[in-house]
Amino acid sequence: MQIKRTVALILAVLLASSTVACGSGDAKDSGKTTEKNSSPVNSDETETAKETTPYEALGENDFEGRKFTIVDANTSQGLQVNIPEDEMNGEVVNDALIVRDKAIEDKYNIKETLNK
Repeated sequence: MQIKRTVALILAVLLASSTVACGSGDAKDSGKTTEKNSSPVNSDETETAKETTPYEALGENDFEGRKFTIVDANTSQGLQVNIPEDEMNGEVVNDALIVRDKAIEDKYNIKETLNK
């Protein structure tokens, strides 16, 4: 249980550090141009590509209730990083994994079983 909390803390720190690292240096330079003859571009004028989530990238499929078995190949008993417990227990990572698995089961009409 201590390992899961440590892993959750490490993931939270990595997420926070990646968010800070991707920020721009100066917000007041957003209207400046880099070339002499170019004009500033408003954000309304530019079209941004729509980002797709990993779930959207998988597309629409119906597997007609097919059963998928995921085998945990870790040799260490406490290092099941992406395999949750059997039910929600209040731990953030575990509960998020269960919600993720349930969403995938519902979207693709599958039954997922985990061999630990």
